Amino acid sequence: METIFQKVKRLGLKMSVQKAIGYKAAFNIAYRANSSYLNEGGIQEQFISFPHSKEYWYADPLIFTYNGETYVFMEAYNKKKKKGAIAYSLINESGISVPEIIIEESYHMSFPLVFEWDECIYMIPETEANDSINIYKCCNFPNKWILHQSIKTDIKIVDSIILDKSEERMQFLASTFDIKNVKLVKHILYYLNSDVEGKFSIEIQDEVSDCFDYVQRNAGQLISVNEKNILVSQRSTDAVYGYSLLFFYIKSINPFIYDKSNMIEIQPKDIKLNANVNILGVHTYSRNEKFELIDYEYLERY
Repeated sequence: METIFQKVKRLGLKMSVQKAIGYKAAFNIAYRANSSYLNEGGIQEQFISFPHSKEYWYADPLIFTYNGETYVFMEAYNKKKKKGAIAYSLINESGISVPEIIIEESYHMSFPLVFEWDECIYMIPETEANDSINIYKCCNFPNKWILHQSIKTDIKIVDSIILDKSEERMQFLASTFDIKNVKLVKHILYYLNSDVEGKFSIEIQDEVSDCFDYVQRNAGQLISVNEKNILVSQRSTDAVYGYSLLFFYIKSINPFIYDKSNMIEIQPKDIKLNANVNILGVHTYSRNEKFELIDYEYLERY
């Protein structure tokens, strides 16, 4: 069991005192017009925080563009229930809509990956708390979804993103974690194969990495800059889950290889925010042609 002195050493004196008097970790999402950060380098423009909610905090923003509009699907964490559901907001030049809860289960959900395949819109959120990959199908975009299929898995699978897809199958990159320390992660590959009736089977290939570390957890979909694919990962520390964002250039999709020596990093000190909070970590990044989004961790009393 961790001693008080070990905890202070890991968290620092200020954070240790705040947690001792009732402050808890919370997340929120912030957005801005796309400033081509990865082209120019450096954070210039200010991010605008989502409206604060007493009932929820928000994390894992993933953009899905539909009919020219920017939709953000996210985790909405209920502070009282202590679990996440899936919500969405619409963002445009006038601002953002209030997040609307669209999927809630009896277990925690987060990181809602939305994608089109075979003329349908699907969502795969993180549902490792149910030991499953859940596949939801959209009935009426953006707020009507049904559980199309739930596939049980033998390992914990988190934060799935699409690497490639064909008419018959989709290739995903995900992460799994060390049960003894959930901050230690490694990448895995899996495929979803579809049959003639539209049902999926899963094929897991644990071959990307043999070792757990602090940087192999996905932090957003693949992004393309200057005709290059970029993998977004989060870097944790002993004190903070999801301290910074790492951007790696991908050398090859199949087989999956990325350049671990050449990366860009965004740390909390790099973020300009319209809210007066002390950012402890920044751990998700998403973008389209119009907007960029992050989520950030801070301490609040609730």
